[in-house]
Amino acid sequence: MTATADKPGVVFTADGAIHTLSNGNVIRYRKVKSIFYHAATPAAVVRALETARSCRRRIRLYYGDTAKGKDWLEEFGMEGTLGNSMGPLKVPILLANRRSLGGPALLDHCIVKVEWTKGGILYQHPRYHTGTFTIREIGPDETCGEGNLRAKGYTHAVDVDNQNHANFRSVREAERYVRRMTF
Repeated sequence: MTATADKPGVVFTADGAIHTLSNGNVIRYRKVKSIFYHAATPAAVVRALETARSCRRRIRLYYGDTAKGKDWLEEFGMEGTLGNSMGPLKVPILLANRRSLGGPALLDHCIVKVEWTKGGILYQHPRYHTGTFTIREIGPDETCGEGNLRAKGYTHAVDVDNQNHANFRSVREAERYVRRMTF
């Protein structure tokens, strides 16, 4: 089968695959062992992911801007063990635990850091950074959407590079968050 914009599908090549989506977008993959990684995924990231997949140990992934190395500061669904999807186009997926049968496909071409959850970095972008975190008290008139933050019980904010990033009900919660995101 040949995939085209009007006939979406996957075409396997000698060293990978080309997936044409129904909207006409094309994703190119590189095959490593039996797993297909996004063609833009650096070899060092692939090595780290393959190590984690073969060890079946828990990892934490960090997505970000791969040109600048800046972490997007994703919080949820970033820890688990690596597995792979089923079918002919096997892509890496993140399993909540070893017994899980499925999970989300990785944005492997957007990874800026991979580390074991029990310590040790498998991969880190050469210019990896999170930005500058500051904790501040929320002002009496600050709002989020249509509501006043103070009226909702929020007392402290965490700003990243002088932009509000998260709000908390105590300074201790804000400090815990900063530690979690910058360790």
